Amino acid sequence: MKKSAYLKMTTICFLIFVSNSIQAQYESSILFHNNSDQLVYVSDTDGNHIPDFSYVGYKNGEEALPDVAVVKEISPVAGDNTAHIQAAIDEVEALALNANGHRGTLLLLPGEYSVSGELIINSSGVVLRGSGDGEDAALNTIIIGAGNIPDERTLIRIGTNNKSGFGGQVTGTRQDIVSPYIPAGSRTIEVADASVYNVGDNIIIKHPSTAAWIEAVDNGGVGTDAPWEPNTINLVFNRHITNIEGNKIQVATPIYDILDRSLSQSYVYTYNGNSQLKECGVENLRIFVESSGVTGRDHVRIGLHLIGVDNSWVKGVTISRVSDQGVKFDEATRCSVIDTKVLDMHGPISGGWRYNFEVTDFCNNILFENCVASNGRHTFVANGASDVNGIVFTNCSSSGDYTRSESHRRWGQGILWDDITWTNTNTTGGILGLHNRGSYGTGHGWTVTNGVAWNISAPSNQISIQKPPIGQNYAVGCNATVNGDGPFSHPAGYIEGTGENLLIQSLYLAQLEDRTTHGILPDTPGKLFPYNYVFTDSEHYLELTWHDVSMEEDSYILERSSDGVSFQTIATLPANIETYTDTDLQQENYFYRLKATNTIGISPAFCFRNLS
Repeated sequence: MKKSAYLKMTTICFLIFVSNSIQAQYESSILFHNNSDQLVYVSDTDGNHIPDFSYVGYKNGEEALPDVAVVKEISPVAGDNTAHIQAAIDEVEALALNANGHRGTLLLLPGEYSVSGELIINSSGVVLRGSGDGEDAALNTIIIGAGNIPDERTLIRIGTNNKSGFGGQVTGTRQDIVSPYIPAGSRTIEVADASVYNVGDNIIIKHPSTAAWIEAVDNGGVGTDAPWEPNTINLVFNRHITNIEGNKIQVATPIYDILDRSLSQSYVYTYNGNSQLKECGVENLRIFVESSGVTGRDHVRIGLHLIGVDNSWVKGVTISRVSDQGVKFDEATRCSVIDTKVLDMHGPISGGWRYNFEVTDFCNNILFENCVASNGRHTFVANGASDVNGIVFTNCSSSGDYTRSESHRRWGQGILWDDITWTNTNTTGGILGLHNRGSYGTGHGWTVTNGVAWNISAPSNQISIQKPPIGQNYAVGCNATVNGDGPFSHPAGYIEGTGENLLIQSLYLAQLEDRTTHGILPDTPGKLFPYNYVFTDSEHYLELTWHDVSMEEDSYILERSSDGVSFQTIATLPANIETYTDTDLQQENYFYRLKATNTIGISPAFCFRNLS
């Protein structure tokens, strides 16, 4: 190569590198890294901020999926393999649990296994593993969902098959939450008597949907349908205790919505775990369905149904031609779906069909990572109403979609669609919706609060972001038409950086790295508000009060702004204090924000505006 040509080529490469580097420098104004490479969360004037989603998945994202030892191997037999595989599963289930909660792995050696019935794992600690999820049966494990029959069956079911709504309450453990106000994203609650609990306990936090709470959420925003009814939209959080101080209880995972005692008396109890199995998995296999037609329904409806599971997983599985759900969860917590594909859906292109990856009732803290979908309708969907929270779809892709991915109905909380690419879509009504569905379905109304669309690539598609009555929804750095236009008219949510190339490509990974590297920030103070305000010719003062939520703060930082943009610290206050009087008022109206701080960092702020 001539020297001049070489110089020319390297210059071009350098210019491309610089151009890409410049494009990648956009940072959100409400979530970014500071000079210490820690994430900073900025709240709006209502105290809303992007939640921390890093706790989702197996073992709260703190441990890798286990490699459970193989205890039995089988090869396919001629004809129907349902009884053959089930007998081997039963044999593994008969083994004792080891110290890690595992019985062992059943390995399906390469080949085609025709299955005309349903395979069931209903004991903890059992893993079903294939030899690979490719198309060559000589090297991989292919389970054929055989038979075109009208019962629309499930092919593989894992779990107790028990949907009790975490109803296994341990006698004598129910306590009212006495905290006046818990901001969304907090991990600390205060109860009347914490002596009935121990660190490590599995607890259930319930927030009944009272008439007052339903009124606060605009009766559900259901359009022309009947308003939501009390005690039908209850919030449910399955959590584990990590610390107890006095009557304050800290849990391992954030609470993804507001608990306002003035609207509803929330309560907590110890859960006996009877509706969930633990440490079960399906790995490295392919499911191929004998289809009754591209839009038919008389074949396998659900590929994998995990119903009643905790700390369980799906990894390296490919599922094709099911009619409804490829991977479906019910009453599940702390589960992961990794490197899994649900492709080429074969089912009606109408309501109730083609949900590639779906969580439904009583699902908390579920992770879908590096998953691929095609020809679905609601491809990445939460469809369990108000008892679903902490769901993450990250580093995923989809093609051929017929309608929106979304939280489908009735007030899901804390759901993240992160670093997802959509291509070759068939929809004209939007590809992702964090919005109100009004009278769709049966009063679906407000579908999600504290939901986030982060770094979505869906050119020529629309993303709908609307603000619910209490809470917020966010779209940051999305390559699409992003606006507040939904099927029902409501104010837009928070939209920023549309079309920009984000420095933080994956919100989930950035939050996980931040938490595991730096530690956990103190909880946001609860509900900063004016207690006493005087602004006369002779007296100027404002007495502020708030709720001391966190058990980890070293101090509080109180800031003030005349315009809501530029804030200055006016007081640094001791831990556990709940009031301060500002006597230096130069005007009638100010913005205030309060943060908790410790050696790890500074919490998101709770904000409010003083209005005369």
